[in-house]
Amino acid sequence: MSSFCQHQRLMVKNHRDGPEKHQDKNEMVFEMDHATYIMILSHFKIRQPHLCNHSHIPHPEDAEVLLNYAKEVSSLHKEECLISKNKPNNMIQYINHNQIWFGNVLHILKVMNEETEDMLLLVKHLKLAKSEWGEEQWLESVFERLSVVHLNQTGCFKIVPSSLVLGTCAFRKVPAWTLGCKDPSIFVQVIKKLSTQSH
Repeated sequence: MSSFCQHQRLMVKNHRDGPEKHQDKNEMVFEMDHATYIMILSHFKIRQPHLCNHSHIPHPEDAEVLLNYAKEVSSLHKEECLISKNKPNNMIQYINHNQIWFGNVLHILKVMNEETEDMLLLVKHLKLAKSEWGEEQWLESVFERLSVVHLNQTGCFKIVPSSLVLGTCAFRKVPAWTLGCKDPSIFVQVIKKLSTQSH
């Protein structure tokens, strides 16, 4: 596992660049599906509570409306790492409410509204794997020494602002029943240790 993670880090290192920026090449404007639009609208309404859904017409006079169009960006450079939806740069570690989370990047979106132009990542949420063997303290100590977490994919999708991303992680997918986990799972090498959510 350590040698594999080292190989992944070297692959990522080859793509390192300067401060955060995004590539303008091959940006494609598309109409968001309803589920993605609602997730993004909910994200913006946290700081813009009066932002309106584009489909709720007629809109009030001088209303701020989030359009249902976005640009898909092929990759994003942030803090000396490259983030994309392609391996090996599609596994991210991010922070939210002082908790560490992990996600598999599906899309990088540039979303424009009247206040700002935000870079948002649509990720598939990962949670800590549950072993059918029960709690194994020796496994936890091994993972702790290796700075590795054992994760499962979920059917949950999240919107992650690029500002919350800590970086990309080395990872390895493993088959079902690895270490007693009945579903296919993923070993991910942690890049920054804070408390890790279990759900």
